Amino acid sequence: MINLEPEIQDVFQALHSQSYQAYIVGGFVRDALLGYTSDDLDIATSATPELLDKIFKDYNNYKKNQYGVQFTVEPYNVEITTMRVESYDKTVRHPDTVTFVDDVYEDAKRRDFTINALYYDLDEGLIDPYNGYQDLKDQILRCIGDPMIRFREDPIRVARLFRFRSETGFALEPETESAALKLTKLMKGLSKSLIRQELDRYFVGCYFLETAMGYPEFLGSIFKDVNTMIGFDQHNPYHEYDLYKHTVICMNYLPKEANYRWVALFHDLGKIETQVFDDEGIAHYPEHAKLSSIKANKILSRYGFAKKEKQKMLWLIENHGLKLQPTKEDLQLLVKNSNMEYAKDLVLFKRADNMAKSFQANYQLERCNHFMRILEEIEVNEDPTEVTDLAINGNLLKKMGIKLEMINKVLNELLEQVIYQKVENDHKALIRYVKEKYQ
Repeated sequence: MINLEPEIQDVFQALHSQSYQAYIVGGFVRDALLGYTSDDLDIATSATPELLDKIFKDYNNYKKNQYGVQFTVEPYNVEITTMRVESYDKTVRHPDTVTFVDDVYEDAKRRDFTINALYYDLDEGLIDPYNGYQDLKDQILRCIGDPMIRFREDPIRVARLFRFRSETGFALEPETESAALKLTKLMKGLSKSLIRQELDRYFVGCYFLETAMGYPEFLGSIFKDVNTMIGFDQHNPYHEYDLYKHTVICMNYLPKEANYRWVALFHDLGKIETQVFDDEGIAHYPEHAKLSSIKANKILSRYGFAKKEKQKMLWLIENHGLKLQPTKEDLQLLVKNSNMEYAKDLVLFKRADNMAKSFQANYQLERCNHFMRILEEIEVNEDPTEVTDLAINGNLLKKMGIKLEMINKVLNELLEQVIYQKVENDHKALIRYVKEKYQ
């Protein structure tokens, strides 16, 4: 039994009162059967798009498209589409012909997976054309019909399959699995924004690590550089995993926010091209972080990351190997040269990176905990980390005769002197330092 707010029941009543069929369909039904709630409510109906436009055009945030309408009824984002049959002859993603129908079983044929072809009638209850409820109980992801046809019709379904796998942990039905792995190459023709939407959710799924380990081909087919990481031996006692496994384990140890996971995915892209061996056969990777940042910059740009978020992501990649000293002064300097948010995220990242190495890197974990404690102490005590924290400012330096082009240099020098406790952050002490050195 799915319980809906009265306002949503009014939406169904508006359709039923004119003798149109209307069913809740897809993810909302699936999630309800799994015991989850969803804010996205999809409704399949026998009413045509033109009729839907007339009935619902006065609803909040109303939009219409070729197959139906969208609007909001708090707390739901509602999308109502006309039931239809689609056929694909020459195109991909967009059907060549569409025929509107009034039959749930016909409408279900065009959907991707059985667990997404579940319909709910407010009076009759669950309608299950392809035994999706049984697959839901058995925790199986299965295509409707021939998987090769389903994936060729719309290759984003390949990404959706692995995203669902990451989110649910469900097993892939053998024919569905085989077809998806054969057709991962079709994703190359998809827009980067579509792929990013799926990856953002894939990366933070509860079963991400299990899925990424079990199906490295998925990420490898999307990113050429990631594909070369699969099976790459790092030849270093601090690493017990190949480069790909190290990467996805590192991703899994980071907070469940997509951007953190994107950073980890690309943090070692430069290792393969920078690998060198010492006399003992141990591999080293000079400047690999810088090369990784260069490579990541190109990829992140293609995937539409905003300038500000990309700036932070690239900084973390380029500095993930930075050797930090466990002193308050050095960590204040780190914050000075970046900011507190960047510094804390760098420590989070270094911790995850070391957790994805061999036991020989375990000593680094306590160091990371120590770094974080010091950063939190700096933040709580409001210790100086910016030139604006100084007891003097640029205007005073200008009055003292310091040339305009020198003011920033002098302020940063003063801040470092204060951080290393060589000069007290006191108005008179700072003036005295400037006079002695610059006048």
